Amino acid sequence: MTTRARTLLAVFALATSIVRTPEDARRALVAVAASLVVPALYGFYQASIPYGAPVPDWGYQTTAYDLRGTPFLRVFSTMDHPLHFSHYMSIALGLSLGLAAGARSAARRAVLLALAGLSAAANLLTYSASGLVGILASLVAVVIVLRSRRLVVALVIAIAVLVLLAPPPLVAKVERLFTGDAATTAARLVTYDQSLMILRDHPVIGVGWGGVQSAMRGEYRITRADPVAYTAENYFLQRAVALGLVGLSLFVALLVRFFRDVRFLRGDRAGAPDRARIGTALLIGGVAFLVQAQLIPAANVSTNSVLWLFFAVAETLRRNANGPAAAAPPAGAGAHGGGSA
Repeated sequence: MTTRARTLLAVFALATSIVRTPEDARRALVAVAASLVVPALYGFYQASIPYGAPVPDWGYQTTAYDLRGTPFLRVFSTMDHPLHFSHYMSIALGLSLGLAAGARSAARRAVLLALAGLSAAANLLTYSASGLVGILASLVAVVIVLRSRRLVVALVIAIAVLVLLAPPPLVAKVERLFTGDAATTAARLVTYDQSLMILRDHPVIGVGWGGVQSAMRGEYRITRADPVAYTAENYFLQRAVALGLVGLSLFVALLVRFFRDVRFLRGDRAGAPDRARIGTALLIGGVAFLVQAQLIPAANVSTNSVLWLFFAVAETLRRNANGPAAAAPPAGAGAHGGGSA
């Protein structure tokens, strides 16, 4: 078993042992949303560093350019790559919005919305088109899930704000995408072609996590262009290449189970409103993860740990819904105060 697998299983096991009630789940998810503050603020600091100045040597430095060709350092904050940081910010945005939707007090809702704004702003500094997709996915998911006309107006305003605040390198990247001049688009198509070639030759069990990069660097390399990454640039395709169709089917089964659990949690909003609120937060956060993950490998531990926390919370609350935990609050629950964020 790889270190990645052990870490994700440890997160799942720890979460299932701690989370027993909707209040436990609320606190765990609020802690995840609040954890974005430090990396987001460090990202803002990093964005203030002039291009070419020293940055932490453990960071993988990449560059983005505005329409005039001026270089900018893509922010990676405390993570090892801008896309990993961007994905984490997108998940935090979706989760914060989902929690804010079920907040019982105006003060809690304001704090959670502030966290959402912070994560979106930091995400823009990665100059990532996939990050922009993740932001939009979170906003659209809120509107679709909550079905509110006021939120439609809020969505239009939020998109207008994004357009106004988008940094020049991100504007340039989006423009190049629409004009067909973006090298990253062609690079992704190359990685998809390479991935399908590998999957054709290794359909059952794949080449292993450690074999993806070596296969794309070696036998299945079809170009030496710098923008081409040695990954599949897609959540499902990356897992198919690494683990074959057998491994991919397990990940698909996990996601199906997760969304079934979330559907159950949200199914009784009148009888179990606290549980339904947690289901809403999990759903919007999960959508943010998956939508952006269709444009990146999404194989790093940092963001996948949050997804597996979502798995654990959804599964545990569903299993406990009709058990002893649903019949009576745990000892000492009164001291914690009720309420849902």
